[in-house]
Amino acid sequence: MYAVVAVFNPELERAIIEVWDELKEKEISAYASQVRDRRPHITLGDVQQLDPVRFSQDFVHYYRNHPPIEVRLASIGSFIHTGILIILLYFQKN
Repeated sequence: MYAVVAVFNPELERAIIEVWDELKEKEISAYASQVRDRRPHITLGDVQQLDPVRFSQDFVHYYRNHPPIEVRLASIGSFIHTGILIILLYFQKN
């Protein structure tokens, strides 16, 4: 399986990791620390089969000249009994 994910700028990533650390420290959730080197991200999509080299080339070619996409928080929730937090977002081209 392959996934396409968007990662955050370093400042926002550090801020999210600080929240993860606080959640673990307060024994609310240790989900973020259950996978080594887990990074905050937005999953844009996933597929079972993919030529990763071709996809990467096509992706970079297509988005090379596109402006950044603004992301806004729309809703927050969790999957019951999993400890997984989900954040629903909407995207807007600048």
